[in-house]
Amino acid sequence: MHDRGSPASSSQLSFATIHDQVLGPRCASCHGNSGGFTCGCYADVLKKMPQIQNEVSSDLMPLGAPLSPRQKKMLLDWISEGAPEFGDKPTPPPPMLLPAFASIHDLVLVPYCIACHSPGNPGKRVPLNTLDDLLNSPLGIVLPGNPDESDLVIAVRRTDKKRMPPPNSGVQSLSSDQISVIVNWISNGAKEY
Repeated sequence: MHDRGSPASSSQLSFATIHDQVLGPRCASCHGNSGGFTCGCYADVLKKMPQIQNEVSSDLMPLGAPLSPRQKKMLLDWISEGAPEFGDKPTPPPPMLLPAFASIHDLVLVPYCIACHSPGNPGKRVPLNTLDDLLNSPLGIVLPGNPDESDLVIAVRRTDKKRMPPPNSGVQSLSSDQISVIVNWISNGAKEY
């Protein structure tokens, strides 16, 4: 790791980029202001850098589901560049959410749902890790061709205390654009790609 005070190369990422695309969406629900560590504070992240690098490299964090390959590479590249607070590299545009399971999995289910809805976690009764989990659930999570009767759509459209993600989870509700993509995906048969 090089000295943080050394000149930044044009390939460096900034803390703001890492926070916006990795730490905020994937870590803040647990490490927003708890446990003496705030992932939104550059100084706190630097103090925990060896632990963060080890846990991300080993897929131990975030709990419930590891970072997407893109998020993991971005975070580890930033660390290998010396974890600069400011960088010259422009923020890469976020990937576009498409009406396909792979895209919905990486951009919606992993950051918003998997931490709870996977084995060993509070929502383990309703796993959302695989396409098979969604299509073959006796709970009717995804009914291809029928989004209005699919429990996934019903849960994310709710506005009461039973909406998903839950209001008290620290995870924001899905945007209307995200919900529209999920509805479109289910309407078109809930295909993997």
